[in-house]
Amino acid sequence: MELAVRYSRDEINAEIPYAIIVENWDKRLFGKGKRLYDQTFTLREKMSIGGYYTKFYKWYLVKGVPPHSTFVVRNVELLKRAGDFFANL
Repeated sequence: MELAVRYSRDEINAEIPYAIIVENWDKRLFGKGKRLYDQTFTLREKMSIGGYYTKFYKWYLVKGVPPHSTFVVRNVELLKRAGDFFANL
């Protein structure tokens, strides 16, 4: 069992860089972005980020952020790291 945290819409917008991940997602597939992505994240981390990407895509481009959402604490730090990574590509 893992510890989870529930964020409100405002906390999600402040804490989780979902828009940056969605905007730069395709850059991880080519050239320098691919090499850096493979070096920076393990396979498990890549799978976790990929799982959140579909949720983030819907939030950012389709439905908007829900009033509340729950995240595993370990993944919150991973998503912040991913946001920093994608922001610097």
